[in-house]
Parts: sequence; C-alpha cells; structure tokens
Amino acid sequence: MLVKDYMTSDVVNVDIPGNRDDVLKILKRTGISGVPVLKNKKLVGIITRKDLLRKPEETQLGLLMTSKPITIEPDTDIHEAARLLVTHRIRRLPVVEDNKLAGLLSVADLIHA
Repeated sequence: MLVKDYMTSDVVNVDIPGNRDDVLKILKRTGISGVPVLKNKKLVGIITRKDLLRKPEETQLGLLMTSKPITIEPDTDIHEAARLLVTHRIRRLPVVEDNKLAGLLSVADLIHA
C-alpha cells in the first residue's frame, strides 16, 4: 500500500511572501488546520494553527511557518508514513515529487486507508 493511493492530491496551500491573514482566511474557509507553504512552486514549509498561536504578534508567513517539514514521496509505504506521523507527533505529511508538492497525507487519510 503506497502513499499515492491515499493522499489528497488537490492540496490547499499558501505562497510566500504572505501573511497571517492569508492563512487565517484559508483555514476558516476550508475548516482544515494547516497548509503547506510554497515559494516558486516548491515546498518551503508548513503552517498550522499551532504555529499561528505560538507567535501571535508575528504576521509574516516566513517567520510563522515550520520550515523544512518532514516529507515523503508518493511511492512511500503507507506503514512508513504512519510511523513518521506517530514518531514526530504530526498530523500531516507533505508528499513531494521532484521538489514539487504532489499531495498531502493526513491522519484522516490514514484512517480511511
């Protein structure tokens, strides 16, 4: 069982430069709790509600986001992806192929798997 069979491929994301309000609008509109951050179509970070709460005075995405997030490739085994989520206590894994965001695997995706 491979990640590509369970990941979400139509991923909501945000681009930098950007600000806190951009992310808040996306989170409110979609009901999700975090989004990948792209620069020139390449994954540079991930931003979650926790990141926004951790630095309430900061507005720039580049300073709010978690840079260099843990990523996986589409052909990663689903069990390895689950291990990474549990070990690192995270809720989502960006799926990257050729340095580009190909999808996102969330805890909910694993439950469906």
